Amino acid sequence: MATESKSAVYERGLELAEAGQHEQALECINQHLKGNPNDGQAWNDAGAILYCLGKANEAIEYFEKAKGLCGESAEIYWNLAEAYLDGGHPGFVVRLFDGMERLGILTADLINRTANAFLLQEYYGNATEMLLRSLEMAPGQEILHPMIEVIRSKRPKVAFFSKHNSRSVEPVFDFVKQRFMAELHVAESFEQIRPVMEWCDIAWFEGCGEVAVEASWHPKVCEMVVRLGADDVYAGWPERVKWENVTTLIAPGNSFVREALIDKVSDIEKRTRVVTIERGADVGRLAFTHKQRGKRIGCVGGLNAKTNPMFLLQCMQKLHYLDADYRLYFAGRFEDKAVEQYVKNMVEALGLSNVVFFDGNQKNMSTWFRDKHYIVSTSITNGDMAAVLEGMACGLKPAVHNFPGAGEILPAEFLFNLAEDFCRQILSETYEPAKYCAIVDQKYSGKAEMKQINEVLVRIEKDIAEQKRILERRQTSQAEMRGSGAVVADAGQWQEPAHSGFASSQREAGARETTGAARLPVKAIPITPIMPKRLDIRINTPVSANQENAGLVGVPWDGSGSLNQKPPIAPSPSFVGGSGSISEVAAEAVRASRALAQAANQSGTLPTQPGWDAAGPGSTDLSQMGYGSLEASVKDNKVAQVASEFSDNANNTDNRVKRVKVNRVAFGS
Repeated sequence: MATESKSAVYERGLELAEAGQHEQALECINQHLKGNPNDGQAWNDAGAILYCLGKANEAIEYFEKAKGLCGESAEIYWNLAEAYLDGGHPGFVVRLFDGMERLGILTADLINRTANAFLLQEYYGNATEMLLRSLEMAPGQEILHPMIEVIRSKRPKVAFFSKHNSRSVEPVFDFVKQRFMAELHVAESFEQIRPVMEWCDIAWFEGCGEVAVEASWHPKVCEMVVRLGADDVYAGWPERVKWENVTTLIAPGNSFVREALIDKVSDIEKRTRVVTIERGADVGRLAFTHKQRGKRIGCVGGLNAKTNPMFLLQCMQKLHYLDADYRLYFAGRFEDKAVEQYVKNMVEALGLSNVVFFDGNQKNMSTWFRDKHYIVSTSITNGDMAAVLEGMACGLKPAVHNFPGAGEILPAEFLFNLAEDFCRQILSETYEPAKYCAIVDQKYSGKAEMKQINEVLVRIEKDIAEQKRILERRQTSQAEMRGSGAVVADAGQWQEPAHSGFASSQREAGARETTGAARLPVKAIPITPIMPKRLDIRINTPVSANQENAGLVGVPWDGSGSLNQKPPIAPSPSFVGGSGSISEVAAEAVRASRALAQAANQSGTLPTQPGWDAAGPGSTDLSQMGYGSLEASVKDNKVAQVASEFSDNANNTDNRVKRVKVNRVAFGS
């Protein structure tokens, strides 16, 4: 009888909820839960009622309880995501995305509204990641591109400096320029890069050499990031750097390299922030090919004493004796004349003229790897491992000389000590291209590397923002003291120099120190930026023609109108055909974006418009604009409507949360 009574109370609660009597409905379901604390659906229904009452944070507690009891429930995931958004917790929404993706209910609309929540909290990095993920899911959302450009303009400017046209910097630069205003320069002297360093907020040095050393000893004008390579450590550059002027050092993951670094600069961790990031392979840039065993061997990298091509020739001589059909191809240039003369002489002396070939530097490694079957390295450091991982990602079998730390990267089956071991590995019948690619994808994916790099930049971004707040508070205090008649020193004024290639602008007074001035203490605020773990999102739910044209997806629905189903959320009028179609709005937004860019290039600042004074009266610096002022400035051309809504009607709470049983969605028909 007790169970029947409680069941009746529960059903009575659902009836009251349907009638809109939410307070009484909540009392009934809470009474039911006292005797049935493991009823996950009842916890969900009570949470939905609390949400109807405007108690989002209380609803979250109930939805979390339901999620713990019911596991992978699409309805509960959706309700929890909506409650988190209304409660102002977009970071928790993102934690649900992977589960929602598995269940097929993750939509571009939800991702966009999460981005909007981040923007309102001025978490520009997180907002950018959301919009980029949304574009991966639905590339047709042209309106998002100008929005991303505006957000990028509010974030720090990043300049990349490479000792030469290094392949290692290209994937990092391509990743960063999607998120920040960024430039890439080949740095031959400090005098060449001085104006660029004065323009940028973050200077990234790919490798440590003479230019990075000299930059570290000059008065600090921006944040510096130095990414060391193994060769840089052994070449003796680290001990020459003034690390107190370097914001972050990115060190190789190899423990032997780290040990060598500490031997050279024992107190380096006290002088700068040290982050270890293992270099990976950008699998997305490379083409995997499932191939059969063959007899073409590739070796990639600069030819010098460290890469040890001399030993590889000895290995090839023995392999040629066992099977004369094998061929060795080098992709890279000689970096030492003595090594070049020795290697070419030994090729002739060992009878390998028709066996060993020098192809020089390659622009497209996927193409070069296409007809190769093995990727080999005889380097004495891990400097060439990035190329080995790239070859593996393309399906090539690795054979790596056992340099210090090689066992930390690859299994022993791919390492060799002697030329005889090299021959056994190459001649082995075992050949599994998919396995080699999987090793890279699972352990050394470029996505994992880029996520860590993004974390480094976002942390610096937070430090810069904190420093700016400290300066603003100090200037406010000084202004108040002046008003009271106190005598104070004027804050230093700094004007940004003109820099070709980008519109330059005058920063807010005091945003940087004058040359040689002491920097203010900065409290580092570590944050974990939101990064998509998967980029191969597929839209696999039914969509209407209008939704498909807009690049949006809806919640699965069979259209029957059953009371046990929740209809798909109606798209915003801005995204439906007619005068407010997405194509029309996107075209206007793109035109507006181009006009802004053209104006900036011509005058160095954006044209003054009403409402663009978030940084102060008369300000025209886009980097100082608040998100609210952006919306005000474009409200007359439909962009504001889409920017605030993104896709579905964000204010229609009745359709966003599944209230109780009558609105429950049946998934997986």
